[in-house]
Amino acid sequence: MALDLSSAIDLGSIIAILQDLNFVNGCCSHLLSFMARPEDERDGVVIDALWSASVIAYARCFKDGKREHRLQDSDVSFLLIEGDGDAAWRKWADEHEMGEWQG
Repeated sequence: MALDLSSAIDLGSIIAILQDLNFVNGCCSHLLSFMARPEDERDGVVIDALWSASVIAYARCFKDGKREHRLQDSDVSFLLIEGDGDAAWRKWADEHEMGEWQG
């Protein structure tokens, strides 16, 4: 029985998307906990870093690149995001170049 490498590549792409979404979830959880603190106890650098990292990782799930698969707009159309929130996040991320290490 021969190995089907294309299915392994497909699975790897899907797992990479899942890892990015888990990372986004973790960043957002930390961001919410920082934002719940009194304003004088918040670290603006950490807040900006968490926000930037989460938006860029989320947008990467939709981008063409090294992965065989990516999320489509229809995959998140059920989310109740006010306005054009999802599209606005990805537009913002597109304006911020990702390093080679971010794939």
